[in-house]
Amino acid sequence: MSIAEMAKVLGKAARWNVDGRALEVDVRIVDVRSAYGNLRYQIQPLSGTGTRWVNASTVTVRES
Repeated sequence: MSIAEMAKVLGKAARWNVDGRALEVDVRIVDVRSAYGNLRYQIQPLSGTGTRWVNASTVTVRES
């Protein structure tokens, strides 16, 4: 993913699948990074507090 593509997801609403289980949380993407070939998003819940870095593969970005 290019830097321009990374910038497009910043601030977007998304849904995070927690540890591959049935639990999903509505989040906002606040930062993006690529480390050792792995794309990661820093997310924060839409309701609640805190942030967490997660693998991009566990996040579904909403296109609207």
